[in-house]
Amino acid sequence: MITPAQVSAIQASLKELQLDGWLLYDFRAVNPVTGRVLGVGGMGSRRLFVLIPREGQATAVAHKIELQPVSGFPGQVRPYAKWEELHQELGSLVRGKRLAMEVSPEDAVPYLDRVPAGVVELIRKLGGTVVPSAPLVSRFAASWSSNGDGRSFICGGSAGRGGPGRTPLGGRSRTGDSGDRAAGEGG
Repeated sequence: MITPAQVSAIQASLKELQLDGWLLYDFRAVNPVTGRVLGVGGMGSRRLFVLIPREGQATAVAHKIELQPVSGFPGQVRPYAKWEELHQELGSLVRGKRLAMEVSPEDAVPYLDRVPAGVVELIRKLGGTVVPSAPLVSRFAASWSSNGDGRSFICGGSAGRGGPGRTPLGGRSRTGDSGDRAAGEGG
């Protein structure tokens, strides 16, 4: 599980990037960044949102039947059961805020483009502004490390599918594939 120190480090980066928060989203493991950043795994059958704000306490919005993945979460957990409750909780968190999410305009970096368009539409309808989280993903969900050749890729956190030779979101890196997917190119 993400620690208070990790939340503080993310908040420092949010200040530097002039963002109001990082809104992490997952449903059925479609966004591996969420698992890596939060340190949670599994394939939840309900939507999970976590807002790490620039200042203040982090907040998870999790379905009442799937609270176990956020047990030990270093912040507030707001459970929901109905979609109306989900929208109400999200609206109070995102309204008027500029939020980083795992999106990529025109799918320019497909490994980053993990939040469905419908979720982005919902956040916008609720009054939030969505911007790409690429700088945060680079800092907190992935890093380059040398294993002798100076080009090996490792993923931050233990919950993701990454490891040596993996790109930030699960594909092969340059050292593990003839393509250059680590730079955002290729399939």
